[in-house]
Amino acid sequence: MSKTGKQEAGEEGELKAIEFLTGKGYDILARNYRYKYCEVDLIATKGDILAFIEVKLRGTAEFGYPEQFVSNIQKRNVKMAADYYLDKFGWEGFISFDIISILPGEITHFEDAF
Repeated sequence: MSKTGKQEAGEEGELKAIEFLTGKGYDILARNYRYKYCEVDLIATKGDILAFIEVKLRGTAEFGYPEQFVSNIQKRNVKMAADYYLDKFGWEGFISFDIISILPGEITHFEDAF
């Protein structure tokens, strides 16, 4: 099955986010981590922080910034998948729920965003 333009853009956004995060010293542990119907775009560590990261990509900010499009349902689903991940792997350190916002030529990392 071929990917849609939206899926390809999302994948490109995740790759940009990975490059950005690794440049900031993060280690990427998982991409598109799934638990039931929930998905976390990226899971990464930096020091003693385990970050569950939602990546949002927009072609323009004309109708709002990418970070504004993380819905309450998405946040709930990320937290549900994170709970499962934490239980499965027994993480003992700090956790963070982050957003990577991507616009053409601009990447912003909102740490501990929700």
